[in-house]
Amino acid sequence: ETIVEVSYYCKSESNAWFWFVFTWQGLLLASGSALAFQLRSAPKIVNDSNKLAFMLYSSFMFLILRLALLVFSRSLSDGSVTQSTLGEISSIFWSIDSIVNICIYFNKFFLKDG
Repeated sequence: ETIVEVSYYCKSESNAWFWFVFTWQGLLLASGSALAFQLRSAPKIVNDSNKLAFMLYSSFMFLILRLALLVFSRSLSDGSVTQSTLGEISSIFWSIDSIVNICIYFNKFFLKDG
């Protein structure tokens, strides 16, 4: 008896989309960093530079994780990990990144300072 596993995934032949998204998010992180730097001298009532910096830091960490996933996926070409599994891991990274950023941003609406 032979068991055949079939997995379907959507993938481009080139990594252009990954590099486009990686570059775009890098530009957004750089712009956000400049904004956080400029906001640090704003009055405390409108100063969200600490939260913005924390959001940028967490997004940068997930960006690095996705880059590491791409690099290691090339070294795992022996078939031990399927492309659909790598896609699932990448999707989980995107989801956790979004959830963390939402929690950081909306945290100020639920918690009162002072």
